[in-house]
Amino acid sequence: MRSDRSTSNSTARRGRGAHRAERVPRRGAGFRALALGGTIALLSAGAVIPAQAAPGDTSHAEGRFLSGSLFDLMDLDAIVGIDGETATSDGVTPETNSTNLDLGVLGLINVDIGGGIQLPIEFADAGVVGQYASAQTDASSIGASGLISDAGAIGTGVTPAPGVAPGPLTLDLAQLLGAEFAGTITDLDVTLGAISANAAVTAGAQPVGDYEIADATVVLDSPVVEGVTGTVNSAVADLDTAVDALAGPGGSLVGGVFAAVGSVLSAGGLGDASASVDVDLPAAVAPILAAPLDSGGGVVIDLAAGTITLDLEQLVGGLNGLDPSTELLSAAVLTEVTTQVADLIDGLVADIGTAVTTALNNAAVSIDVDVNALGLLPLVNVTVSGTLLEISQGTATVDITALGVLPISGLTDAVILGVLAPIVDAVINPSTGALGTLLTSLTTNVVNPVIDTLNPVIELLNTVLSLLANVQEPEPAVAGAVFEETALRLSLLPTTIVPQLLELNLAHALVGPNVVAPLAPVLTALSPDEGPVAGGTLVTVTGTDLAGVTGLTVDGVSVPFTQVSGTEVTFTTPAHAAGPVDVVVTTPGGASNALPFTFVPVPALTALSPDEGPVAGGTLVTVTGTGLAGATELTIDGASVPFTQVSATEISFTTPAHAAGPVDVVVTTPGGASNALPFTYIPVPALTALTPDSGPVAGGTIVSVTGTGLAGASVVTIDGASVPFTQVSDTEITFTTPAHAAGPVDVVVTTPGGVSGALPFTYVPAPAITTLAPDEGPAAGGTIVTITGTDLAGATSVTVDGVSVPFTQVSDTEITFTTPPHAAGAVDVVVTTPGGASNALPFTYLPGPALTALDPDLGPIAGGTPVTITGSGLAGATAVTIDGVSVPFTPVSATEITFTTPAHAAGAVDVVVTTPAGDSNALPFTFVPAPTLTTLDPNQGPTMGGTIVTMTGTALAGATAVTIDGVSVPFTQVSDTEIAFVTPAHAAGPVDVVVTTPGGVSNALPFTFVPAPVLTALSPDEGPVAGGTLVTVTGTDLAGVTGLTVDGVSVPFTQVSATEVTFTTPAHAAGPVDVVVTTPGGASNALPFTFVHDAGACRGSGGCGRHDAGRGEQRAAVHVRAGSCADGALA
Repeated sequence: MRSDRSTSNSTARRGRGAHRAERVPRRGAGFRALALGGTIALLSAGAVIPAQAAPGDTSHAEGRFLSGSLFDLMDLDAIVGIDGETATSDGVTPETNSTNLDLGVLGLINVDIGGGIQLPIEFADAGVVGQYASAQTDASSIGASGLISDAGAIGTGVTPAPGVAPGPLTLDLAQLLGAEFAGTITDLDVTLGAISANAAVTAGAQPVGDYEIADATVVLDSPVVEGVTGTVNSAVADLDTAVDALAGPGGSLVGGVFAAVGSVLSAGGLGDASASVDVDLPAAVAPILAAPLDSGGGVVIDLAAGTITLDLEQLVGGLNGLDPSTELLSAAVLTEVTTQVADLIDGLVADIGTAVTTALNNAAVSIDVDVNALGLLPLVNVTVSGTLLEISQGTATVDITALGVLPISGLTDAVILGVLAPIVDAVINPSTGALGTLLTSLTTNVVNPVIDTLNPVIELLNTVLSLLANVQEPEPAVAGAVFEETALRLSLLPTTIVPQLLELNLAHALVGPNVVAPLAPVLTALSPDEGPVAGGTLVTVTGTDLAGVTGLTVDGVSVPFTQVSGTEVTFTTPAHAAGPVDVVVTTPGGASNALPFTFVPVPALTALSPDEGPVAGGTLVTVTGTGLAGATELTIDGASVPFTQVSATEISFTTPAHAAGPVDVVVTTPGGASNALPFTYIPVPALTALTPDSGPVAGGTIVSVTGTGLAGASVVTIDGASVPFTQVSDTEITFTTPAHAAGPVDVVVTTPGGVSGALPFTYVPAPAITTLAPDEGPAAGGTIVTITGTDLAGATSVTVDGVSVPFTQVSDTEITFTTPPHAAGAVDVVVTTPGGASNALPFTYLPGPALTALDPDLGPIAGGTPVTITGSGLAGATAVTIDGVSVPFTPVSATEITFTTPAHAAGAVDVVVTTPAGDSNALPFTFVPAPTLTTLDPNQGPTMGGTIVTMTGTALAGATAVTIDGVSVPFTQVSDTEIAFVTPAHAAGPVDVVVTTPGGVSNALPFTFVPAPVLTALSPDEGPVAGGTLVTVTGTDLAGVTGLTVDGVSVPFTQVSATEVTFTTPAHAAGPVDVVVTTPGGASNALPFTFVHDAGACRGSGGCGRHDAGRGEQRAAVHVRAGSCADGALA
């Protein structure tokens, strides 16, 4: 099986034209009168058109419908007109002949081509064709045959000549088919519609041909095509058998129902049963097989007839207007045929597959089955209705009915359809079922034989048969030569059957040879008609009847020439003496008239006047020499310029702009180019600088002019007036300015190269100063002074007491400068400009103030410190600044000023006093930051005082007071960050501690006066000497206990609350000891704790009873707990 022709893609392939379609009508060819405009006039009404005929003009034409080597094998000599028509003219008498050839009388002709091979040609319906030939006296002629007018015009739109009515002719070429076609193509018929041809030539022109083919059809008889119907019907019959196996009481559908019931219930056997499948597969495919398969592109397959019809007009894309000798059965056309055949067969198979699949899927199914239980008791009835596709998909209708009393639970629609679906799928599944077998069979037995067997043979058709349309010989046509146009040439190609090439020309026309007698040439112009004596001039000769030139002479001497056309010849002049000579052309028509060509001598230049000028051009130059008449060009450095022809020895021109330097001047005349004479372009002087470019109005300034092209300077002008100058070099000139009014003037230099551009020199008036503001300042300098006046522009210096100082040019009337230091007194200020030195104005230096002391010289950053400044020269103070910022002040005297400090960041700053004499020296004032306290250590102590407290913080330097609760206390300045003091006695509670420095008052930190603790009870207040007794101490002001001692020895304790502390007694000798608690408020009163012996230590009869002298008396030094000794003795 060929996988590329599988049924799965056949439907898509059919889109190339497998649908049955109406045959596309052929296009009308329209009327073509010899295909060329102008020729129709020759044919109009069959008239002979007068032409410029000449004795010796000849023309010939033929029109013959049938010819060729195959025609020569036919014995048709007795047929009137079979040899066609001819016409010949000798240039004096025209000739036109026409005849009608009745092909129908030929009937069926069997042409014996040898080897026992007969070639039937059916002319019975070929009708009547025309044959026409016309030869005119001007060497024009027309030949035509086929469907033609009575003037030889062709085309389906033409009015045929009387009696002309062509029809189709048919050739049966079956006997040409050799062994390679056996079993695939058994017959080959070619049918040709109306055909016509025309050949025409106008006097002396290139012949042209035209043709018309109404239609051309090839019909192939193929057993392969004829067998397709049987193959398809056989495959459908096989599928039909598979469908039949489904139906009937013994069919697989009834069996499937019984099996389904048995899978759930205890089935004993079948009762009544039936199954039917309603489908007619042959009827589904019959219409498809009966209808011809039309590609719509020129191929039609008739399965019933077993034929393939090829419409060559559609396949080629039109039979008319083709290129000369176009093969209608080309390889490309036959490949297209095989492609369309394959697509049609693919489409056929796809259509059959679709029809069969649709019929099967829609086949109506009816199943009715009674199933008996064991013992043949009726059990259940099952009916199924629907289509085969519905059963396959599980959607068919199922009805299950119990036939007796036995239970049928478990038997469902799904169980029934679940068994039937695979049975149906085995038939209708397009891949694995009987349907799939059919589709595969169609590919294997229909598609593949066509593609593998028939199509390769179709491509061999052009090995036995050729159909050439529009045969033109020669191609391209040659003027005056024989030209033939054959509308269609049918050729039997040499094979094992055909021993040699046999051709049948259908609709043949011929013209030529046509000869136009030559006319004597006539010359009308030479271009150019003059040139240099050295020769080499390319001359174009124009005229009439110049075709076929055989010679060209200049002054009787032959020269080489080039034939450009029938009206033009070119040649190159040889060298020759000056003067006019004759040019003559000779053709087969004779020698032409003569035209004069004049050889002109070469011009010679002798002088240019002047021979130099500026690069800007504009110099009028006179050229003198010989042979200058008829000048055609004048060039300067190779570029053409306009000129004036003054005489045969003189020409004038004006120089164009050009770069500096010598260039060649050349004059060209018909005699050639002259010798060159030099003309020198001199650059225009260009000024680049004047140094200096300004000076006083009194004049006398020596100015240096620099630039380029200054050599040979003839004039230097200032404001248009010439001044003496000195030529220093080619790039420098000097001159001295004369007196002149103030303002800029132009300086211009003139040289042979022209007048330079102007550079300005400015006459400057002497400056005059009117004011100094201020006109006094401190001897220390630094005063910014504004000078006002007139003509201050371009100031070059400012002097103070004759010494130059830096300055700023503000405007033409204002200058500023800063005074340098200078001894007190008045000094002159003078301004100098290019206009000279100004008048002097006085500036007075004043003595400056001096500071000696600030009191105080430090204070808080918050400001507010009254300060007294003392010094000298303080009278008239205008400002007091602190760190550059002015502050209000009070002048007290010429030696004293007071001010109050503003707020300022910490640190030393300058205090400066300003008077009209300037700024004083600076004295430092230190802004001290406000002190900041960070810690008190300790921050609490007893109310009795005496606690040494260390204060830490920042900016504590220079402390002036320490207060506790607002009361000053003595203190010690330890460092800039630390102060110590001793607390005085004070009532209990927190109080503020504050430090004061020059920087101000610090923040407050609390110090807490704590009252002394008071013990009220110990519980218990005695315990064994071994220790270990947990004792609770109660009292007041016990918060923050720092220590607890027993008999002066510290013991661990636990702070329970502000009124309670606990501890555990250590071991201790017997007897009472003091218990004391210490807090930040000091040491408490003492309470006694008594260490006693255990009772077991008693010995003797005296007992160990406690002996108290009374509650207020001291206990005995040695005692034991009451009752602790049994016998009253001490151990």
